[in-house]
Amino acid sequence: MREGGPAPAVRTGTQSRRGLLSCLLNPKVGIFFVAVVPQFLPDGYSVLGATLFLGAIDAAIAAGWLLLVVVCAGRLLERLRRPRVHRNLERATGGVLVALGVGTAAETAVG
Repeated sequence: MREGGPAPAVRTGTQSRRGLLSCLLNPKVGIFFVAVVPQFLPDGYSVLGATLFLGAIDAAIAAGWLLLVVVCAGRLLERLRRPRVHRNLERATGGVLVALGVGTAAETAVG
């Protein structure tokens, strides 16, 4: 957990703009559309119109998925911030690290 008090408030508008800018500047989206979308364009229709339509469908699906992720992450974060849960997570991850260290030491001693 953070030392020194609660985390600063997150401004939704700022975070939304950052996320949108990140998505718009991501070259993978453009590469995906250039590589995959042409095979789904119908014959006899405007290429631009059909591409924009498929892009709008993709954006709606992505927005729905990301909204679901945000809602679930918010609920999970509430649970993870409970002191008891945080303490148990610290103990579990500490135990895993100790076990990995013991395993590594045993493998090094034998080998």
